[in-house]
Amino acid sequence: ELSPEEPTHLVNRASAFHSLKDYARAEADYRRALSLRSDLGEAHFGLGLCGIAAERWADAEADFTRAIESGYTRAYLNRGATRYQQGKLAEALADFETAAKIETDPARKKKAEENAEAMRKAME
Repeated sequence: ELSPEEPTHLVNRASAFHSLKDYARAEADYRRALSLRSDLGEAHFGLGLCGIAAERWADAEADFTRAIESGYTRAYLNRGATRYQQGKLAEALADFETAAKIETDPARKKKAEENAEAMRKAME
C-alpha cells in the first residue's frame, strides 16, 4: 500500500489535479514529490506543464530541462514549445528535431516533425 507521502503517489495525485486544471495543488504535489526524490523526471515534467499553464515560459523550460536530465526524454517536445514562446527559435528547432528522432508516440512524433518544419520556415 502506498503512503500519501510516497513520491509516486504524489506524482499521480498531482497529475490528477493537473487534469482538473487545479494547477496550484498539482504544483504543490509535484514539488513535495521532488523534495522526497529529486530525480523524478515525471515530476519535473509535470511542473513544466504547470509552468506552461501559467505562461511562465522560463520556469517551464527549466523544469523540462531537469526532466530531460533525469532521463524523461518526452520533455524535448514541450521544452521546444517553451523556447519558441521565448523567441529562442534555434534552440526550439533543436529540441523539436531531437523529439522527432526519439519520440515513440506517433502523435507526439508527428507534432515534433511539424514544429521542426515550422521553425525552419520561421528562421528563413
